[in-house]
Amino acid sequence: MTDNETTTLERAESFDRNGRAAYRVEDDEHQSLATTLVTAISELVECDPVDEAYTLYDSVDPEALEKLFSDKHDGTPRTGGFVVFEVEGCRVEVWAQGDHLVYEPAESSELVGKPEASSTT
Repeated sequence: MTDNETTTLERAESFDRNGRAAYRVEDDEHQSLATTLVTAISELVECDPVDEAYTLYDSVDPEALEKLFSDKHDGTPRTGGFVVFEVEGCRVEVWAQGDHLVYEPAESSELVGKPEASSTT
């Protein structure tokens, strides 16, 4: 992680699910959503995002993710919808209103490397 890539992972116990610890990801107005998520995931699984073999694109199209949650054509913010996918065994939830959660990796290695995505908008 470089000096200009900082992400705040805040433990969010009330969102724990299926024995997996949840962490709230704070948006960084100086980074894209994709960069913020990659930094958070790398921080949680303790790896260097530059040196690792995975990319966010292995699970979800980063450009599509950005567009999905960008402001509407009239400039008003999107207030509904979310996307859920798995990266490096971590469940990632991206919400339109800006609440993003990353869950610690599942104990089962079956999830790692097998992206699972869903969305509702």
